[in-house]
Amino acid sequence: MSHRAIRVGAAAFGVLALVLAGATPASSASVTRSGQLVWSRPESVDPPRGGLLSTSCVTTTFCLAGDAHGRVLRYDGRTWSAQAKVGRAGSGVGAINCLSESFCVAGIGKAVSTYRDGRWHTRHPGPDFVTGVDCVSTRFCVAVGYDGTFQRYDGTSWSSALRIDPNESRL
Repeated sequence: MSHRAIRVGAAAFGVLALVLAGATPASSASVTRSGQLVWSRPESVDPPRGGLLSTSCVTTTFCLAGDAHGRVLRYDGRTWSAQAKVGRAGSGVGAINCLSESFCVAGIGKAVSTYRDGRWHTRHPGPDFVTGVDCVSTRFCVAVGYDGTFQRYDGTSWSSALRIDPNESRL
């Protein structure tokens, strides 16, 4: 197996990949002097449930990961802990995006939710099976769904679902 050179600044990307694989970042990767990312054996962070679906890290000491059972886990730089149950049974946290330690959005099944200052706030009906969420500020976020719809967040509320391409039924 060949190793691909990665600059130290890209180590955060490796952390995200490790989280999705169910690994603990601090003990599962290191960056060599030459800038190569060296992988080690993954460690389970969501036993016995497993099924991590999404993650977002804003620092090396703050990551959130969503699992297939509607739970959000938090990484503090050393350990993972269950933070909150934000979805109903059968509604996985399929997308999560954090701008800071005090603001995140998540797509949970057919709903979207916001995280402000350590608390998850009311879920809002979202696109059909949210597949992605992204924010550029606390006043502009977008959630997209498998059904080809999207919603905007303006810092206070989510818009109604709008179709991205009326000629397509799915993304």
